[in-house]
Amino acid sequence: MDRLSCLPTELLRQVLTYPSVHDLSRIRLTSKRLALLADHPSHWRHIQLTAPYNHCGSTSDLWKLDDLQLLLGPHRQLIESIHIEGVRDNVVRYILSHCVNLTDLTLYGWVTLSDHAFKSARLAPKLRRLILKCTPDQINYTALDATTLASLLIQCPLREVSLDCQVHIHAQTLLTELKKYTQHLDMSASSNSLVIKSPGSLSTSSPDSTVSTFSKNRLESRRSPLQLQHLTMATRRTWSNEHVMALFDICPSLHHVCLCPADGFDLTQTKDHGSTTTTQA
Repeated sequence: MDRLSCLPTELLRQVLTYPSVHDLSRIRLTSKRLALLADHPSHWRHIQLTAPYNHCGSTSDLWKLDDLQLLLGPHRQLIESIHIEGVRDNVVRYILSHCVNLTDLTLYGWVTLSDHAFKSARLAPKLRRLILKCTPDQINYTALDATTLASLLIQCPLREVSLDCQVHIHAQTLLTELKKYTQHLDMSASSNSLVIKSPGSLSTSSPDSTVSTFSKNRLESRRSPLQLQHLTMATRRTWSNEHVMALFDICPSLHHVCLCPADGFDLTQTKDHGSTTTTQA
Protein backbone atom coordinates (compact mmCIF):
# COMPACT_ATOMS: atom_id res chain seq x y z
CA MET A 1 0.00 0.00 0.00
CA ASP A 2 2.97 2.34 0.61
CA ARG A 3 4.05 1.83 -2.99
CA LEU A 4 0.55 2.62 -4.16
CA SER A 5 0.48 5.91 -2.26
CA CYS A 6 3.76 6.92 -3.90
CA LEU A 7 2.26 6.92 -7.39
CA PRO A 8 1.55 10.25 -9.12
CA THR A 9 -1.94 11.57 -8.39
CA GLU A 10 -3.22 11.23 -11.96
CA LEU A 11 -2.04 7.63 -12.20
CA LEU A 12 -3.44 6.87 -8.76
CA ARG A 13 -6.83 8.22 -9.78
CA GLN A 14 -6.82 5.83 -12.74
CA VAL A 15 -5.78 2.87 -10.57
CA LEU A 16 -8.63 3.53 -8.12
CA THR A 17 -11.25 3.15 -10.84
CA TYR A 18 -10.69 -0.64 -10.79
CA PRO A 19 -11.22 -1.74 -7.14
CA SER A 20 -14.69 -2.64 -5.88
CA VAL A 21 -16.42 -0.46 -3.31
CA HIS A 22 -15.40 -3.05 -0.71
CA ASP A 23 -11.73 -2.49 -1.54
CA LEU A 24 -12.18 1.28 -1.76
CA SER A 25 -13.67 1.30 1.72
CA ARG A 26 -10.48 -0.36 2.99
CA ILE A 27 -8.10 1.74 0.90
CA ARG A 28 -9.57 4.98 2.25
CA LEU A 29 -8.48 3.98 5.76
CA THR A 30 -4.78 3.71 4.94
CA SER A 31 -3.87 7.39 4.50
CA LYS A 32 -5.40 10.84 4.12
CA ARG A 33 -4.25 11.10 0.52
CA LEU A 34 -5.80 7.79 -0.49
CA ALA A 35 -8.94 8.61 1.47
CA LEU A 36 -9.33 11.82 -0.49
CA LEU A 37 -9.00 10.00 -3.81
CA ALA A 38 -11.08 6.97 -2.80
CA ASP A 39 -13.92 9.22 -1.62
CA HIS A 40 -14.27 10.91 -5.00
CA PRO A 41 -17.99 10.99 -5.95
CA SER A 42 -17.37 9.19 -9.25
CA HIS A 43 -16.59 5.97 -7.32
CA TRP A 44 -19.83 6.03 -5.32
CA ARG A 45 -22.57 7.19 -7.67
CA HIS A 46 -23.39 3.71 -9.00
CA ILE A 47 -23.06 0.79 -6.57
CA GLN A 48 -23.22 -2.94 -7.30
CA LEU A 49 -23.15 -5.25 -4.29
CA THR A 50 -23.24 -9.05 -4.40
CA ALA A 51 -24.30 -11.14 -1.43
CA PRO A 52 -21.68 -11.16 1.35
CA TYR A 53 -19.60 -14.29 1.86
CA ASN A 54 -20.18 -16.45 4.92
CA HIS A 55 -17.56 -18.38 6.83
CA CYS A 56 -17.81 -21.34 4.44
CA GLY A 57 -17.01 -19.22 1.40
CA SER A 58 -20.59 -19.31 0.14
CA THR A 59 -22.58 -16.27 -0.94
CA SER A 60 -25.81 -17.48 0.68
CA ASP A 61 -25.75 -14.91 3.48
CA LEU A 62 -27.83 -11.75 3.55
CA TRP A 63 -26.43 -8.31 4.18
CA LYS A 64 -26.31 -7.19 7.81
CA LEU A 65 -27.30 -3.60 8.45
CA ASP A 66 -24.14 -2.77 10.41
CA ASP A 67 -21.92 -3.99 7.56
CA LEU A 68 -23.87 -2.02 4.97
CA GLN A 69 -23.76 1.14 7.07
CA LEU A 70 -19.98 0.89 7.41
CA LEU A 71 -19.65 0.46 3.66
CA LEU A 72 -22.12 3.02 2.34
CA GLY A 73 -22.62 5.37 5.30
CA PRO A 74 -19.85 7.89 4.53
CA HIS A 75 -21.02 8.17 0.89
CA ARG A 76 -24.78 7.68 1.14
CA GLN A 77 -25.55 11.19 -0.12
CA LEU A 78 -23.52 10.57 -3.30
CA ILE A 79 -25.26 7.34 -4.35
CA GLU A 80 -27.58 7.52 -7.36
CA SER A 81 -28.11 3.82 -8.14
CA ILE A 82 -27.75 0.58 -6.19
CA HIS A 83 -27.99 -3.01 -7.44
CA ILE A 84 -27.77 -5.19 -4.35
CA GLU A 85 -28.04 -8.94 -3.80
CA GLY A 86 -28.98 -10.55 -0.49
CA VAL A 87 -31.19 -8.00 1.26
CA ARG A 88 -33.45 -8.03 4.29
CA ASP A 89 -36.08 -5.61 5.58
CA ASN A 90 -33.85 -3.25 7.56
CA VAL A 91 -31.28 -3.07 4.75
CA VAL A 92 -33.90 -1.98 2.21
CA ARG A 93 -35.38 0.50 4.67
CA TYR A 94 -31.93 1.99 5.36
CA ILE A 95 -31.23 2.46 1.65
CA LEU A 96 -34.60 4.09 0.97
CA SER A 97 -34.43 6.43 3.95
CA HIS A 98 -30.74 7.46 3.91
CA CYS A 99 -29.67 7.57 0.26
CA VAL A 100 -31.41 10.86 -0.49
CA ASN A 101 -30.14 11.15 -4.08
CA LEU A 102 -31.01 7.58 -5.06
CA THR A 103 -32.83 7.36 -8.40
CA ASP A 104 -32.48 3.65 -9.25
CA LEU A 105 -32.78 0.65 -6.90
CA THR A 106 -32.60 -3.02 -7.91
CA LEU A 107 -33.03 -5.75 -5.29
CA TYR A 108 -32.45 -9.47 -5.86
CA GLY A 109 -31.46 -12.61 -4.01
CA TRP A 110 -33.60 -12.47 -0.86
CA VAL A 111 -35.85 -15.02 0.84
CA THR A 112 -38.67 -12.90 2.28
CA LEU A 113 -39.26 -9.16 2.37
CA SER A 114 -42.15 -7.73 4.37
CA ASP A 115 -43.97 -4.51 3.61
CA HIS A 116 -41.99 -2.90 6.48
CA ALA A 117 -38.98 -2.87 4.16
CA PHE A 118 -40.71 -0.18 2.12
CA LYS A 119 -42.18 1.85 4.95
CA SER A 120 -40.35 4.85 6.33
CA ALA A 121 -41.13 8.36 7.49
CA ARG A 122 -38.95 9.59 4.65
CA LEU A 123 -38.42 7.63 1.46
CA ALA A 124 -35.90 8.36 -1.30
CA PRO A 125 -37.30 11.64 -2.68
CA LYS A 126 -35.70 11.15 -6.12
CA LEU A 127 -36.34 7.43 -6.69
CA ARG A 128 -37.51 6.90 -10.26
CA ARG A 129 -36.90 3.19 -10.83
CA LEU A 130 -37.60 0.25 -8.50
CA ILE A 131 -36.84 -3.34 -9.59
CA LEU A 132 -37.46 -6.42 -7.45
CA LYS A 133 -35.85 -9.27 -9.34
CA CYS A 134 -36.24 -12.98 -8.60
CA THR A 135 -33.42 -15.48 -9.03
CA PRO A 136 -33.97 -18.77 -10.95
CA ASP A 137 -32.79 -21.05 -8.12
CA GLN A 138 -34.57 -19.31 -5.25
CA ILE A 139 -38.13 -18.45 -4.23
CA ASN A 140 -38.26 -14.72 -3.57
CA TYR A 141 -41.40 -13.74 -1.65
CA THR A 142 -42.37 -10.12 -0.99
CA ALA A 143 -45.22 -9.22 1.34
CA LEU A 144 -45.59 -5.85 -0.37
CA ASP A 145 -49.29 -5.00 -0.26
CA ALA A 146 -51.32 -2.62 -2.39
CA THR A 147 -51.44 0.11 0.28
CA THR A 148 -47.65 0.16 0.64
CA LEU A 149 -47.14 0.17 -3.13
CA ALA A 150 -49.53 3.12 -3.42
CA SER A 151 -47.58 4.94 -0.71
CA LEU A 152 -44.36 4.37 -2.65
CA LEU A 153 -45.89 5.73 -5.85
CA ILE A 154 -47.17 8.78 -3.97
CA GLN A 155 -44.04 9.59 -1.96
CA CYS A 156 -41.45 8.86 -4.67
CA PRO A 157 -41.39 10.11 -8.28
CA LEU A 158 -41.36 6.52 -9.53
CA ARG A 159 -41.54 6.15 -13.31
CA GLU A 160 -40.78 2.44 -13.56
CA VAL A 161 -41.76 -0.34 -11.16
CA SER A 162 -41.04 -4.02 -11.83
CA LEU A 163 -42.06 -6.66 -9.27
CA ASP A 164 -40.51 -9.86 -10.64
CA CYS A 165 -41.14 -12.02 -7.57
CA GLN A 166 -43.78 -13.81 -5.47
CA VAL A 167 -46.11 -10.91 -4.69
CA HIS A 168 -49.82 -10.14 -4.61
CA ILE A 169 -51.08 -6.61 -5.23
CA HIS A 170 -54.83 -6.32 -4.73
CA ALA A 171 -56.08 -4.33 -7.70
CA GLN A 172 -59.04 -2.52 -6.15
CA THR A 173 -57.10 -1.50 -3.03
CA LEU A 174 -54.29 -0.02 -5.12
CA LEU A 175 -56.74 1.89 -7.31
CA THR A 176 -58.64 3.18 -4.27
CA GLU A 177 -55.51 4.49 -2.54
CA LEU A 178 -54.20 6.17 -5.68
CA LYS A 179 -57.60 7.69 -6.44
CA LYS A 180 -57.76 9.19 -2.94
CA TYR A 181 -54.44 10.91 -3.60
CA THR A 182 -55.46 12.30 -6.99
CA GLN A 183 -58.74 13.57 -5.53
CA HIS A 184 -56.79 15.25 -2.74
CA LEU A 185 -54.62 16.93 -5.36
CA ASP A 186 -57.69 18.25 -7.13
CA MET A 187 -59.16 19.58 -3.88
CA SER A 188 -55.85 21.22 -2.93
CA ALA A 189 -55.61 22.91 -6.31
CA SER A 190 -59.11 24.33 -5.85
CA SER A 191 -58.50 25.53 -2.27
CA ASN A 192 -55.21 27.19 -3.25
CA SER A 193 -56.79 29.30 -5.99
CA LEU A 194 -56.22 33.05 -5.66
CA VAL A 195 -58.76 34.89 -3.43
CA ILE A 196 -58.66 38.71 -3.24
CA LYS A 197 -59.71 39.98 0.19
CA SER A 198 -60.95 43.41 1.09
CA PRO A 199 -58.55 45.72 2.98
CA GLY A 200 -60.67 45.32 6.13
CA SER A 201 -60.41 41.56 6.12
CA LEU A 202 -56.68 41.75 5.51
CA SER A 203 -56.19 43.94 8.57
CA THR A 204 -57.87 41.41 10.85
CA SER A 205 -55.61 38.53 9.78
CA SER A 206 -53.22 37.44 12.49
CA PRO A 207 -49.50 36.81 11.75
CA ASP A 208 -49.89 33.23 12.98
CA SER A 209 -52.68 32.46 10.51
CA THR A 210 -50.68 34.02 7.67
CA VAL A 211 -47.65 31.89 8.48
CA SER A 212 -49.82 28.79 8.80
CA THR A 213 -51.43 29.40 5.40
CA PHE A 214 -48.03 30.02 3.81
CA SER A 215 -46.63 26.79 5.25
CA LYS A 216 -49.66 24.84 4.02
CA ASN A 217 -49.31 26.26 0.52
CA ARG A 218 -45.63 25.32 0.44
CA LEU A 219 -46.46 21.78 1.54
CA GLU A 220 -49.16 21.41 -1.11
CA SER A 221 -46.85 22.81 -3.79
CA ARG A 222 -44.48 19.89 -3.23
CA ARG A 223 -47.17 17.40 -4.18
CA SER A 224 -47.22 16.35 -7.79
CA PRO A 225 -49.30 14.05 -10.01
CA LEU A 226 -48.33 10.38 -10.17
CA GLN A 227 -45.39 9.92 -12.53
CA LEU A 228 -45.59 6.17 -13.15
CA GLN A 229 -44.88 5.26 -16.79
CA HIS A 230 -44.02 1.52 -16.76
CA LEU A 231 -45.48 -1.14 -14.45
CA THR A 232 -44.52 -4.82 -14.58
CA MET A 233 -45.69 -7.16 -11.85
CA ALA A 234 -46.86 -10.63 -10.99
CA THR A 235 -50.54 -11.17 -10.25
CA ARG A 236 -52.84 -13.98 -9.15
CA ARG A 237 -55.17 -13.43 -12.09
CA THR A 238 -57.14 -10.90 -10.04
CA TRP A 239 -56.59 -7.94 -12.37
CA SER A 240 -59.32 -7.42 -14.96
CA ASN A 241 -59.18 -5.22 -18.04
CA GLU A 242 -61.33 -2.72 -16.14
CA HIS A 243 -58.70 -2.52 -13.39
CA VAL A 244 -55.95 -1.87 -15.91
CA MET A 245 -57.90 0.84 -17.72
CA ALA A 246 -58.75 2.49 -14.38
CA LEU A 247 -55.03 2.55 -13.56
CA PHE A 248 -54.34 4.30 -16.87
CA ASP A 249 -56.97 6.90 -15.97
CA ILE A 250 -55.48 7.56 -12.51
CA CYS A 251 -51.83 7.71 -13.66
CA PRO A 252 -51.65 10.31 -16.45
CA SER A 253 -48.10 9.35 -17.52
CA LEU A 254 -48.65 5.58 -17.55
CA HIS A 255 -48.37 3.96 -20.99
CA HIS A 256 -47.17 0.38 -20.38
CA VAL A 257 -48.53 -2.32 -18.05
CA CYS A 258 -47.31 -5.93 -18.06
CA LEU A 259 -49.06 -8.46 -15.79
CA CYS A 260 -47.52 -11.93 -15.32
CA PRO A 261 -48.23 -15.06 -13.24
CA ALA A 262 -47.55 -14.65 -9.52
CA ASP A 263 -45.07 -17.52 -9.33
CA GLY A 264 -42.33 -15.15 -10.49
CA PHE A 265 -41.09 -14.72 -14.03
CA ASP A 266 -38.17 -13.99 -16.26
CA LEU A 267 -38.53 -10.59 -17.89
CA THR A 268 -36.85 -11.95 -21.02
CA GLN A 269 -39.44 -14.73 -21.33
CA THR A 270 -42.72 -13.10 -20.32
CA LYS A 271 -44.45 -14.18 -23.55
CA ASP A 272 -43.94 -17.83 -22.63
CA HIS A 273 -45.63 -17.40 -19.25
CA GLY A 274 -49.02 -16.20 -20.44
CA SER A 275 -48.36 -12.58 -19.57
CA THR A 276 -50.74 -9.76 -20.41
CA THR A 277 -49.21 -6.57 -21.73
CA THR A 278 -51.21 -3.41 -22.24
CA THR A 279 -49.79 -0.31 -23.88
CA GLN A 280 -51.54 3.01 -24.12
CA ALA A 281 -50.41 5.65 -26.57
